[in-house]
Amino acid sequence: MNTTEIKSQWPPIVPDVLDYLFFSLAHELGNPINSIKMTLEVLLNNFASYPETTRLEYLKSIHAEFFRLEELLNAIRSFNQFEHLAIQPTDIPALLRNLLQMLQKEIDEKKIALRVSCPEYPVRASCDPRALHMSLLQVIDNALDALAERSEPALAVAVERQGESCLIRVGDNGCGIPEERRKEVFLPFCSGKHRGAGLGLTMAKKLLMRMNGDIELVPRHPQGTEAQITLPLALSHGDG
Repeated sequence: MNTTEIKSQWPPIVPDVLDYLFFSLAHELGNPINSIKMTLEVLLNNFASYPETTRLEYLKSIHAEFFRLEELLNAIRSFNQFEHLAIQPTDIPALLRNLLQMLQKEIDEKKIALRVSCPEYPVRASCDPRALHMSLLQVIDNALDALAERSEPALAVAVERQGESCLIRVGDNGCGIPEERRKEVFLPFCSGKHRGAGLGLTMAKKLLMRMNGDIELVPRHPQGTEAQITLPLALSHGDG
């Protein structure tokens, strides 16, 4: 199979976005660093008077903040790992089934009702399968987190052709995204989750745009969110 390797850049960063990026990064790094500093100061100033159990609690707190820093650095490293993309015709339903199979254990443990809808005809998009796998993983992981507090959590994944594009829809009946936050969710470090670095959707958007695709989040009724991902169809998708 012929592939086309491309090396493209994230759209030019305007000064306002660059300012936001540096401010957000300083904030994300500063919080755990300040917490470690303050905890160490309290521990050092009271080390002799604190019982062993209290010292251990302070050390556990410091360890947790170092883990938070490590998680952030790993997320930044992952954000830049797809510098070169190998664009090729990709069987989207097959890629999606493989990804969902990888996540099946987590889906079952969380008692999430999963519905997958793929057409009988082939749907092949022009993309880098590794980058698309990573993008979909970030989107689905986001949806699974949104279902955490639901009594009857449900996830719906669908693939279809739409004109000259492949459309992938990932919908959940989770907590939803307030309208005022919908435009911010793709910004770096913008996250309402208790875990993670807030780079998942940013990474997905970046990779999809580099593959001439895009992603949009729209509200579902009566509740939840649907991620709509578009990619160009492969020139020869074999639907003969």
